[in-house]
Amino acid sequence: MTSLTTIVFKKELQDYFKGLMSCFIFAVYVGITLITTFYFGSFLDTNNTSLESFFRFQPEILAMIIPAVCMHLWTDEYRLGTIEFIMSQPVSYTSLVTGKFFAAFVFSLLMLFLTLPLVFFSSFYLDMDGGRIASGYLGCVLVVLSFCGICCAVSALSSRPIVTYLMSFFTIWGLMYFNLTPILQKAFGLQYLPSGSFMQQYINFISGQINIGSVLYFVLLTLLGLWINTEALKAQRV
Repeated sequence: MTSLTTIVFKKELQDYFKGLMSCFIFAVYVGITLITTFYFGSFLDTNNTSLESFFRFQPEILAMIIPAVCMHLWTDEYRLGTIEFIMSQPVSYTSLVTGKFFAAFVFSLLMLFLTLPLVFFSSFYLDMDGGRIASGYLGCVLVVLSFCGICCAVSALSSRPIVTYLMSFFTIWGLMYFNLTPILQKAFGLQYLPSGSFMQQYINFISGQINIGSVLYFVLLTLLGLWINTEALKAQRV
């Protein structure tokens, strides 16, 4: 990251830990994860050497939580009237967008890694499949990456927090079950990407099937979100 991006990143990341909002988000995420893993995923009644009961519900859970993580990034700037000040500073659009994005991404990773004790305690009574668990966590990291990119873009389109959250939620929920491959191929001029919906790409990871094409799918989706974010900011100057 450039020095300007780093400054924006540090400022935004520190903002997450002002007050109790970060604790609330962490608690809600961990609580929902444990409920879905043990109750709906029947964790204690199935063979969970690969933690399938945990990974199965992560995209749906993150689709509820990540919009709350990202919605303030640009929405608050519009709502508080500070967007004009920010845009007048000698900082490039790229530095602003990537700085805020990486702050949301790192915060979300910290939230995701709060689930690692589940792996630790499960290893006491199960012969864990380390390879599939690592693959599943990689899939979760890529889901977080792409969701943050999309939600940052949506945050730049509205000045009302509730509207931003709902728009982000329904956007990423819809994208999870829509085949975005043709759109990404056209947007980035690529001839080949693995076919299938967002969820099908994720299922490859929790099944232990890591391939470069699926990783590229999530990375390109993130870049598309960041490009939309940048263009939305440029439109504010018109």
